[in-house]
Amino acid sequence: MKYTKIFFAALLGIGMTACSLDRTPLDPNTDTNFNKDAVFAKCYATFGVTGQIGPDGNGDVDGIDEGTSSFYRMFWELNEFCTDEGWWIWNDVGLADIRTLTWSSSNDLVYGLYSRLNFDITLCNSFLDKTTEYTDDETLAQRAEVRMLRAINFYYLLDMFYTVPFSLTVSPNKPMPITRPELFTWLETECKELESDPYIIQAGQRTNKYRVDQACAWFLLMRLYLNAEVYNESSLGKRDGEPRYADAKKYAKFLIDSSYQLHGFDKATEQAIDLAKERTADHVYYSAYQQLFMGDNDNNGAQDEAIFMIYQDAIHSQNWGGSRFLVSAMRDANYVPFGSSDTWSCFRSSPEFVYYWVDQSKASTISLNEYQMPVALGDDRAIMASKTTAGKKMSLTGNEAADFYASWSVLKFTGVYSTSETTTLKDVNGNDSIVEAPWTWASPVGEPKWPDTDIPLFRLAEAYLTYAEACIRTGEPALAVKYINHLRRRANAPEVTTLDDNALLTEWAKEFWCEGRRRTDLIRFGQFAGAFSTKTWEGHKAGKDAKYNVYPIPAKDVTANENLKGLNEEIGY
Repeated sequence: MKYTKIFFAALLGIGMTACSLDRTPLDPNTDTNFNKDAVFAKCYATFGVTGQIGPDGNGDVDGIDEGTSSFYRMFWELNEFCTDEGWWIWNDVGLADIRTLTWSSSNDLVYGLYSRLNFDITLCNSFLDKTTEYTDDETLAQRAEVRMLRAINFYYLLDMFYTVPFSLTVSPNKPMPITRPELFTWLETECKELESDPYIIQAGQRTNKYRVDQACAWFLLMRLYLNAEVYNESSLGKRDGEPRYADAKKYAKFLIDSSYQLHGFDKATEQAIDLAKERTADHVYYSAYQQLFMGDNDNNGAQDEAIFMIYQDAIHSQNWGGSRFLVSAMRDANYVPFGSSDTWSCFRSSPEFVYYWVDQSKASTISLNEYQMPVALGDDRAIMASKTTAGKKMSLTGNEAADFYASWSVLKFTGVYSTSETTTLKDVNGNDSIVEAPWTWASPVGEPKWPDTDIPLFRLAEAYLTYAEACIRTGEPALAVKYINHLRRRANAPEVTTLDDNALLTEWAKEFWCEGRRRTDLIRFGQFAGAFSTKTWEGHKAGKDAKYNVYPIPAKDVTANENLKGLNEEIGY
């Protein structure tokens, strides 16, 4: 079990009087005393918690269900449920509109993410305002980290919205808007300053795996440059911004050549490190790829791939988002072990996603669990299950447990550990399964429903795919194939010899499915909304209005800040 980290030790009693970018209200705590270390801790903690008291109570964002203010859950839902990767079968408010690309400025999920990001930015601004005159090395290092955290939040505003309010200080004045290209330029400048800041932790030199370092600045620059044609487009859907693929390659290579490592891959030999003692359909040990998303991913070697991880444990970071949301939603009682005593049975794969792995004509005939499926499909990343062929449902409609069991389930995140004793698993009838796998219950005694799985928000594999895509765009296909095959070797998947746009987009999906980036990739390839789109999936038709490439500013914020009036109308909302 991991230990409580320094930035979670001071979650309670944080005093601040800052207003958000005119959000209401931000922190219900009325203590006006500035506690430097507590506010610094909260700047980190806000990625992993929703308030001051466990999963419910004293939430950071007022006027909304606290679970709907979770950074990761809202970011994840707004990037996944509008795509071809899966669907939430419970009837949560606002989700149907996300699935069908019919949302408006009144959508609760959009409001939740927008409010969370602006809360986080204001929190960072408050810390920076109040420490301006500090000159000690500790505070100067904290200031560099908080600037990096603020940049991360601004990046998600850039990616998911269009013209947004912008402020770098806490002020009673209502913030003015900043255009997307202007925010791109600010982020580029800020990250370049941070990568050379003498007080930023050098890449790979941090002693606390949860802290940001120089590599985070490289990572954001890499993302900015890979998506520059979208972020700097003349109007929504044009993708006519200046290409920056050479710059994307540069920063991707910085990351690849850093001390960060792909888990289960030897950079020196360019070969996979097979962590499995056996690899057959009857006996499976957790692969390196699986270990990235397990309860001990902070110490099983996976932490060496995580450039920025969101801390999650069963006690100090309880919330209805984060890894609790991912682990419980992906399983029902038929899928064990999973590292939580509570199953939601509500996240289901889409047919289109299954067809990336399985021939459409054969999908309904396969009956395998999540330990057998990667072996059968020849790719460790295919952590899916289809346990019955009777009444197999490829449709996403319905919410009965039986329907969940009879469908294809995606089971990437789990709360169990990758080590310890070998345990014979039980099938749905209580009989011994033919599959054995090592596992332990991840949660501490007394807290069995809360997983211990950290979230790898930034991981090194993205640099490999970015480098490959940038090589394709700059006329170096052989290099692109090389770096794609590094990831495929790690996954024990067959190597490729050629790549086209469709194959490259599929590689992004296979490596990063259910990690909250599918929407961004589809937009960059012109396959989400707008005139270039030709993809159709359940709930989505090709050629949707390009306005759906971004989310609107919530109506509540437009009402509160007259400086924002007309911005939604300019993009068609």
